Amino acid sequence: MKKTSALFATILLVSALSAVAGPTLSIRLVAATKQAAGGTRGLSDVAPVLEQNLPFSGFRHVASTTMSLPATGQTKKLNSYTVTCSGPQHDLAIVVRRGRKRLLSTKVSLQANKPLIVGGFPVEGGKMMLIFLAKP
Repeated sequence: MKKTSALFATILLVSALSAVAGPTLSIRLVAATKQAAGGTRGLSDVAPVLEQNLPFSGFRHVASTTMSLPATGQTKKLNSYTVTCSGPQHDLAIVVRRGRKRLLSTKVSLQANKPLIVGGFPVEGGKMMLIFLAKP
């Protein structure tokens, strides 16, 4: 009986912690081209923003990752790019590198559920970009 009670208490604690986990940051690496790609799988929530505001016809989801906010200086790898984030959602420091080369270093204020698109890093056939999306 004690083992069952301890297990039940642990499950409740994990459930409670999950419910108050706080905001998360989604980061997606996207390839953009002038040629239409076959759909926007993995990008449905941001596809209208991409299609209406960028001079490209095709968008392809390449890689993605998430992290908790406030960010604690974590570095995440998305293919050949690394992204380091630190700070709260309203004062987030972002550093993007490809190999040892720093491509971007900036501070931003993210609004919940509003994507921030950065990049336009040249690659063969188009551009690579990163989409940052804070979720409550």
